[in-house]
Amino acid sequence: MDITLFNKYTLQVKKRGCWRDEFLEEFLQETNLSRKGTKWKPVSMAYMASKVSHLKETSDLCYLRSICRDAKARGGSYSKVLWGAIKV
Repeated sequence: MDITLFNKYTLQVKKRGCWRDEFLEEFLQETNLSRKGTKWKPVSMAYMASKVSHLKETSDLCYLRSICRDAKARGGSYSKVLWGAIKV
């Protein structure tokens, strides 16, 4: 991402990433995609992070992503499976 200050200097900003962020981005995109055109508002990244905060291990997030993708491939709802699986 480039940030231009006063059209003279350009500052390069690197996006930091980790595994958890990648999982959260996928959960967020799929959830907001299914919420488009309904009465439900889009979910923020902070809200999604707070909902999956009890999943500490990367393997738990990987399993969650796997069952959500499987449900979508079978014609089900990614979002329903996600919210049903993380419900505490």
